[in-house]
Amino acid sequence: MNDFILKLTAKLLGEDLKKLRNSSVKSKQKVITSGVLLILPMLTWMISAALMCEIVFKTDSYVTALSAIVAGMIVLILDTSFMKAKSGGWMKTYRFTVVLLSCLIGSVSIDLAVFHDDIDQYIKTVQGADFKMSFNANNAVAISEIEVLNQEYDKRKLEVEALREEFYAEMDGHNKSGSGYGVIAKQKKLAWQDAANELDSFKADLDNKSNELNQVWSDGLSRKFESSGILTHLRALLDLSLEKPIVLISWIVLFLFIALVEYSPVFVKHRFGETDYDKWKDLQETIKNHKIAMLNSELKAILCRIKTYTDQDISALNTIQKLS
Repeated sequence: MNDFILKLTAKLLGEDLKKLRNSSVKSKQKVITSGVLLILPMLTWMISAALMCEIVFKTDSYVTALSAIVAGMIVLILDTSFMKAKSGGWMKTYRFTVVLLSCLIGSVSIDLAVFHDDIDQYIKTVQGADFKMSFNANNAVAISEIEVLNQEYDKRKLEVEALREEFYAEMDGHNKSGSGYGVIAKQKKLAWQDAANELDSFKADLDNKSNELNQVWSDGLSRKFESSGILTHLRALLDLSLEKPIVLISWIVLFLFIALVEYSPVFVKHRFGETDYDKWKDLQETIKNHKIAMLNSELKAILCRIKTYTDQDISALNTIQKLS
């Protein structure tokens, strides 16, 4: 099992597996630990990219999986290059900049996914208030007509109630015509029923017009919400962070966690120090650079000789042309 992990991490970091197997235990532990810790940032970015695509951008499964793989591979390549690079001033600055951007993007992506429902509700509330002003202005005539119809409905409803009370008063004998279901009672009942039927018909027309206006409102608000992009979600997340401390705390915790994950391979690299395998790699690098320097010197000497011979040939050719 350990040999399999060593083989996997050696391939991941581009190390010499044959030499590693003959190196010290400390060398093997350093390579294994560094390789395993390099996988953590990759997994973190794969998860954050998948959540961002699935929940925020609402992409299909294929695009979500492809985005997660691409994000993971990019982070893996960057972190592997950082692990192999020599420590230096510009490298530290570059590494810090990349980690800072990674922490910002990663923590915001996960926060957008975790508080997705709250962000959507906040966006709908804010956009609803903005959309209401334009909606009222564009549909002022229809809104005014429905308000008048509602007033008319209330008036007719009172009239129907009055006719109903008159009918029952006639039945109970509270009117001068006496009690019972006589001719007058039948006339009042018929008037009440006719008015009630007209009121139901009026109410149905009013409901249809109200439903049509509500559908226009709903469709317009949905289109406005669906057109909101990543900047709208980021603005909503910022506003929620200021309103709800739990959102801000969550972002800070995620930021620190991703920073820890990103810096852990570098920490391990310095924690183990220089091993015998590292010394062997430095020696190989020195030999390689020395061979390259020698080859460059030989190449320069050859070029100089070629240039000398070429100059002599040109001089001889000029002499022959003059003699001829």
